[in-house]
Amino acid sequence: MTMTTAHITTQLRRTLLTLIFSGLIGCGFSFQASQVQAQETSEVSETDPLTAPTPVSQQASPTVVNIDEITRGEVGLTAIPPRLGDDGSLEVQPGQLIQVEVRVRNTSNQVQTIQTVAEDFIIGENGRTPIPIEGQRDSRWSLASWLEIPNNTTVLPPGVSQSVPVLIRVPDTALPGGRYAMIMHQPITGGDFTLPNGETGGQAAVNQRVGTLVYVRVAGAVKEEAHIRNISIPSFSEFGPVPIAFEIENLSDIHIRPSSQIRITNMFGQEIDEIQVESQNVFPYTLREFRTEWDRVWGFGRYTAHFMTVYGSQGETITASFHFWVVPYKLLLTIVVLLLALLGIIISVRRHLQHRNDATTQHVALLEDRIRQLENELQEHE
Repeated sequence: MTMTTAHITTQLRRTLLTLIFSGLIGCGFSFQASQVQAQETSEVSETDPLTAPTPVSQQASPTVVNIDEITRGEVGLTAIPPRLGDDGSLEVQPGQLIQVEVRVRNTSNQVQTIQTVAEDFIIGENGRTPIPIEGQRDSRWSLASWLEIPNNTTVLPPGVSQSVPVLIRVPDTALPGGRYAMIMHQPITGGDFTLPNGETGGQAAVNQRVGTLVYVRVAGAVKEEAHIRNISIPSFSEFGPVPIAFEIENLSDIHIRPSSQIRITNMFGQEIDEIQVESQNVFPYTLREFRTEWDRVWGFGRYTAHFMTVYGSQGETITASFHFWVVPYKLLLTIVVLLLALLGIIISVRRHLQHRNDATTQHVALLEDRIRQLENELQEHE
């Protein structure tokens, strides 16, 4: 009976181990097969998203892909130069006809058909952004109606630039002063593209526009007048740098390129710094903002910013000033608190020492009184 029970126990152990080992092997093969299948699915999805397996629940309603959005090439244009005549080189006489040239470059990866037009523009609220306006506009500074572009359509291969001649026909009645326009380049078609099935797609319209600002000056006496407006400096700062902003209003008949500098003086009138402001064009009867900063970190007291701007052909000068404070109040408050704490400690120690001195003086006085009493008692006994 004992041997039979032991034999049965041994057989049960062998059977149990066999089942466990077989189960582990099966799980390993199943896990490995799942990894291989997942890896194959991942490789297919990354290689070709159009051939990735679709779940059965989604096969009934396939997604429609817009082929135009993924096959249309990147469209890019560059206008050369960005500005023409802003240095005063385009000075004309009434009734004169001159020719200038601008260039346009195709920076895209496809052939483009480009249309070139002349448009007037207005200046945005920031005083620096030209905004083209469609059609002609009756303006004292309008130039678009004087410009003629004989060949206004150009076909450009990728990476190629092309010169575009522009005629400037000045009327006999033209008044002295500045005239301004934008020569705009706009692709009217994009290049052909190929669909994944091998068919050739149509040409896709785009909206990108680039242009060259053209500055023309009609010879003659012009009014030149400008003012410094809207100075903006924080009235109170703890530390620098201190931001500085101001606007220049141009009331001239022509654009100006003012040169401005700012002198910083302290409360004693001593000049401690000078700031040069970058020059920018300001169009007639517009305001343009200029920004800079006083980059000193530490300061204390009342300061004055003295503005001086030189502009125009005669070197006219305009000035203005603005007062502001720089006080590191948090640092000063910390120093005051530390000084008060130190003063409190000194007073406390002094009082403690004074108290000890008073106690010692009283003790000495008591001892002296006791000595005198003993001396008197000795004298009485004698």
